[in-house]
Amino acid sequence: MSGVQVEQGLLWLWPESGADAWLEASTKPPVTTPEMADTAFAGAQADFAFMENPASLQVMLVISKRQDAAPMQMKLSGDIDAQQGFTLEHGGYSKSQQEGNMKAKRYYIPPCTIRTHYTYESGREDITTLYLVPVAPGVTRAYNKVVLKNVASRTKSIFNFLSKTVLSSGFFHAFGHGLVDQVDTHPAIIEWLCQGCSG
Repeated sequence: MSGVQVEQGLLWLWPESGADAWLEASTKPPVTTPEMADTAFAGAQADFAFMENPASLQVMLVISKRQDAAPMQMKLSGDIDAQQGFTLEHGGYSKSQQEGNMKAKRYYIPPCTIRTHYTYESGREDITTLYLVPVAPGVTRAYNKVVLKNVASRTKSIFNFLSKTVLSSGFFHAFGHGLVDQVDTHPAIIEWLCQGCSG
């Protein structure tokens, strides 16, 4: 039987069977994001939303208004490590984000986590955590949660309400804006991700 853990409202399954599975699972905590449960962040009380998309590794779905889109400058921060993952740093991918001097660090953590920390000149912070789980050939289930910090109390109240209703349903994530395909992904990253999926 495989080892399992429950963390942040999600069931984590250790993909090994046998007598050592429980021991191995108990010694390696799931890759969670502490801010997702920190009540100082708006949206922390909500559950993770999920959606299922036919997707490939070369396609990153970005929620954006196409008329506000802008080229994004991205750089690799440090090395790519098969156990620890890698980090990309980038600015805004929309004109309004670039005007607000948004900065982001995007952490790709094996086996299935993408965590992004956005900071703005105003002091606002947005943190997203995305868990990508293959469920069938060509189909990935994405579990997503967004939290905000250093926003006005009215904004925090509204976001708390939305994160428990519309955002947690996945409806907003899937249909709230146009989904833009970003296919210009660094080949080394695609190769690294594909190696992780084959084992």
